[in-house]
Amino acid sequence: MLSADTRVLGLEARRLDVVERAIVESGDVPGMLSYCLSVVMSLVTNIEFRLLALRQLSNIYLRLESPDYINICRIFVFLDDAQGISDLFKRLLAGNEVTFLTLSPRRERERA
Repeated sequence: MLSADTRVLGLEARRLDVVERAIVESGDVPGMLSYCLSVVMSLVTNIEFRLLALRQLSNIYLRLESPDYINICRIFVFLDDAQGISDLFKRLLAGNEVTFLTLSPRRERERA
């Protein structure tokens, strides 16, 4: 398993493959994704790399069993990806009512 610092080193080295591997192999994928999103939004200053990193994070989020739809929407808004938001809403509407109402795993944990 890769260390927690690997994701930051991957971002600093602009190695999205290393960042993805660190996230996927971590014991807390949603937590790692949330952390990486905040790092990318606050610390990555190169706009082109930030956009690539956000796209990569959105792809990882969408592969989760219970994606954090709020963060995915935040990413799509920042990317100015109207089609991505539209596809996400279609996915939510096609899902069951519980998925649509909970929207994010974080809210599910708060209610428990």
